Amino acid sequence: MTHLLSSPAARGLPIFQRKHGIVLKGSHYLTRNVGSAGALKKWTLLFGLRRTKIAVSSTQYPTVVNAGGSAGFGFYFTAAAAHLNKPTIYNNGTDYRAAEIDLEFAATEHHCIQWDSANATAADRLKYFRNARQTGFDALGLNVDSIWNAANTHYIGTFNQVAGYWLEGLLEYVIFVDNTLVAPTAVLRYSAQTNGYIPRAYSGPVGAGNSFYLDFSNDASLTTLGHDKWNGNHWTLSGWANVADAITSDLGTLGPTKSTYPRLDPLSSAGTVSNAGQSVSSANLTRVTAPLPNSGVWQAEWKGGGSTEMPGVCTNRVDAANYLGNNAYGWSYHGNGTKYNNASAPAYGAAWGAADFIGIVVDSNAHTLTFCKNGVSQGVAFSGLPEDLSFAIGQATAGGVMNCGQAPFQYPIAGAKPLNAYNAPSPAVKRPTNVTAIPTWTGNNGTTNVPLPWDATTEPTLVIARNYTQTYYAQVYDTVRGAGNVLYAGLNNAQASLAGLTAFTSTGFTVGSHGSLNAGANQSIALALRMRPEYGCQMVAVPAGTFTGAAPVAVAAHSGGPNGNRAPDMIWAKSLGIGSWVCWVKGMANNEYISLNQNIGITTSANVWGAHSASQIIASPSFIFGDNVAGIIYLFWNVPGLQHIGYGRGTGGTAPARRVLTDFDPMFWLCKCVSTTSAWMLLDRARSSRRQWGNYLQLNVDSPQFGNDTSFPNYPVATGMAVGTTDANWNASGAFYLDWLRADLHWKYA
Repeated sequence: MTHLLSSPAARGLPIFQRKHGIVLKGSHYLTRNVGSAGALKKWTLLFGLRRTKIAVSSTQYPTVVNAGGSAGFGFYFTAAAAHLNKPTIYNNGTDYRAAEIDLEFAATEHHCIQWDSANATAADRLKYFRNARQTGFDALGLNVDSIWNAANTHYIGTFNQVAGYWLEGLLEYVIFVDNTLVAPTAVLRYSAQTNGYIPRAYSGPVGAGNSFYLDFSNDASLTTLGHDKWNGNHWTLSGWANVADAITSDLGTLGPTKSTYPRLDPLSSAGTVSNAGQSVSSANLTRVTAPLPNSGVWQAEWKGGGSTEMPGVCTNRVDAANYLGNNAYGWSYHGNGTKYNNASAPAYGAAWGAADFIGIVVDSNAHTLTFCKNGVSQGVAFSGLPEDLSFAIGQATAGGVMNCGQAPFQYPIAGAKPLNAYNAPSPAVKRPTNVTAIPTWTGNNGTTNVPLPWDATTEPTLVIARNYTQTYYAQVYDTVRGAGNVLYAGLNNAQASLAGLTAFTSTGFTVGSHGSLNAGANQSIALALRMRPEYGCQMVAVPAGTFTGAAPVAVAAHSGGPNGNRAPDMIWAKSLGIGSWVCWVKGMANNEYISLNQNIGITTSANVWGAHSASQIIASPSFIFGDNVAGIIYLFWNVPGLQHIGYGRGTGGTAPARRVLTDFDPMFWLCKCVSTTSAWMLLDRARSSRRQWGNYLQLNVDSPQFGNDTSFPNYPVATGMAVGTTDANWNASGAFYLDWLRADLHWKYA
């Protein structure tokens, strides 16, 4: 039996942002006194929520709804150590928990709870859907009455106003349908273009009785924001000063449905992120959830509590456990008037303090960073900045607010746009699952046809496949060398014939009877890529007898990547004879390499590479291929919305987590420590839960699958990965890592 990760219901994709909503920042909530009980055994609750606070201790239980006080009903994200951040329903003294955690903080998620306790089928009495995907939940007993919808006080955003139970985030809508079961697709529709679900106007039944529909669209007053669109079951807003406090501080005056709504990233901080993700108190560094675009001029504004803060920008290689500018990948402006980068602090501009607003202006076209004090430019602080930056703040021990455009700037800078105004352009590949696949299958000792969403007889295809039940090495096949011709990712062996992948077909590929890929009842998986330059990858054959000698020469012509004008960002090269896989990643020197079949970190050797161009790969034939021996080269480029190849720096734990910031929700993540000895670690959506990945494979080691989804806290989110494990293979403090991720869904649709 084969399984292809293509159904959005199976994948539970994060959902694209809506326009309306209210912002809960802590101590903000809605109440309604329900005078008469409705149906206590059947109802549906739907809500759209972008969380900005993640439970990090046993005293935090962000609560969406509550009824009947502390002994009643609640839906919250638990902070209990064994179930951290699992969606949980509490009803009359009993907890019912989801099977998966929920750590999405970079995109809106759409939740649906169906309570049907009189159902004769136990599995159907309590159903929970996140983004139209059903997630397992603890079983509900027969005919259990819910405290929700009983005659008592109902809350949204708090559990009876108890400290630690406040919800923080953007709440887009809340819909309750009394005595009726409503499908999650009442507020979502499937998009074949993106292979995901996107919001739509509510299309389900209009509820009676205690039913209500809050979409927060009537912003005439705080009172009208809480008005029910159906039955007059209105809610009262408490804690907000005025309408602007409830909506403008999040949506700004822009309100675009395609805004990224950037926030301070709660998992990238060792301190406390609060105020719906706008405020932070932390001695180290905190990043923003959204990456800066690689074109345009963009502004954020910092208002601190002292003069020691360091606002600025960074890349994924920043030293997140130190001040911003401690290494070469962070750039900041200190309150004493100096600028910081790479542990150097020359004089720059005016000193500033708690009363001042600091503008952070990134010109992505000119690759410059400028700071402004109360609207007055201090001049260009740094030039020659790389791409893939994010706004950040360091040393915010006195606390402060990072405004990316959620509220109007105190001092808007002419020519710059707030990051909150950025509407991500449509990616070139709107449906990444059309060009990348992670099929899995169960062996049958015979022949298995494995489906791909493209015709592998006409499309150039790379397949890396392995049995993850037994001890077999990963096998590499491609349409250039042909089916049946195997190279091993973990070995330096010559190419051999094997009844592993035996054919590329119009619907995918076929695996034969060899036990390495098709042993009875064994589980296998493949990474399959459609190898076209526009999809960020290309294969080039090196014919035998073409090149000799140690000096680097042009060994392969290539297309220049997606735009036809760039050297690759990553190269894998292998002789078809005996010889190691020799790999290069942008940023390495010409005498540096890593190896796919070895655990080595970056290694130096004379005459490995030359200066690769936009049309040629320059390498040493004898070092990589052996004189007069044929070879194969796989080339990879960064592609916005589809592929990320780059370096990150380990933090050693969860506070802060290592952040691999991208512009998509990942399908797989291949990680390799390049500072020291380490295996190539593969995590993917096919073998792990939606929001925590821990079932890992070592791509270059002949071992079965290791770990589980709770033992290694690696969290895929709508903008990349949050790496919370302390395991040195992913996140040793101070170590550098190669990160290769391919997209499941672009964040424009997240």
